[in-house]
Amino acid sequence: MSRDVTRSNDQRIERHPMYTPSDLAYLRSHGYDDAEITAFWERDRRLGKEPLHHRPIPDVIGRLLGEGRPDRPDRHQT
Repeated sequence: MSRDVTRSNDQRIERHPMYTPSDLAYLRSHGYDDAEITAFWERDRRLGKEPLHHRPIPDVIGRLLGEGRPDRPDRHQT
């Protein structure tokens, strides 16, 4: 697929009334392609649903290792 077609598809998806960045990322991470995502959003729109906003997945491993916390040194540093 050419870059122009990909960019066109991305713009079409981003203009959809049901689009949210987190919902798009969630659906793509579960293996759905753009046509399937658009079909889900069209169905939900017809049913009068609101766009979905997914919470970010917590970085449990990073938290356990103390990464990103200024009060604890990174365990990987020597």
